[in-house]
Amino acid sequence: MKRFLIPGAGIAGVLALALASPAAAVLGTLDANQTSTTDAGYAYTTDNPTEQTFTVGLTGTLTGVSVYVGVSQIPEIQVVPAAATPATPPPGASMGVFITATSSGTPVFSGESDIKADAFVTGTADPGWIDLAITPPLSVTSGTQLGLGLTAAPGYNVSWFGVCGSDPYAGGEAWVDVSSTWETVVDYGTSSEDDSLCDTDFAFKTWIDPLVTAPPTSTLEAQSTGSGANPAILLVLATAGIAGAYVMRRRMLMNRR
Repeated sequence: MKRFLIPGAGIAGVLALALASPAAAVLGTLDANQTSTTDAGYAYTTDNPTEQTFTVGLTGTLTGVSVYVGVSQIPEIQVVPAAATPATPPPGASMGVFITATSSGTPVFSGESDIKADAFVTGTADPGWIDLAITPPLSVTSGTQLGLGLTAAPGYNVSWFGVCGSDPYAGGEAWVDVSSTWETVVDYGTSSEDDSLCDTDFAFKTWIDPLVTAPPTSTLEAQSTGSGANPAILLVLATAGIAGAYVMRRRMLMNRR
């Protein structure tokens, strides 16, 4: 593992892109999130995808995600070709983001078929929030735990900011794939004796379009006659007719007098 990210190329089925911060306004309702960015993050090779697991809070549709990252271009002399993996972005992209399932809290990602939805960005970006709309949106249920992963493309360095020394988000953890085995970043830092691998959680936001149940139709509105007339309206018309007939009867009696 190196400070410079040396990814491969070729994720299939990349779906959507949204970069400007105002995009968050149309992505949905803010759901699971961890916004602390006190650690500048560590750059991983494409052989070491990273994920932040998270727990869905709102039942509905996952419409987008946000990650706090810095994307920079690596000097060409330092770029070493690497074999393509299912997590690497396509040509022309600088970073890929993907959603996976989890099992007992651990990301489930061993191939393209494990990617439920994804997105990508192009070009470089100063450290900050990048908002991404995923297409198609993913139906989710409250309490389900998923993984939000990212990786970089050849020639780019991506640092995912997060937090070290505390655990602000209880619904998931920061993970890294080491030789096809998922380890928490903290455990990997301990085993590799690298103090810079210390993130307990990466900085992320998830956006949900909540499932809204339509209000029940009132009994009065649900009733109808064979002609489709509203009985309430019929009742008003009938009452008006009776009143009119009574007035006409009174006038006729007065004229006779």
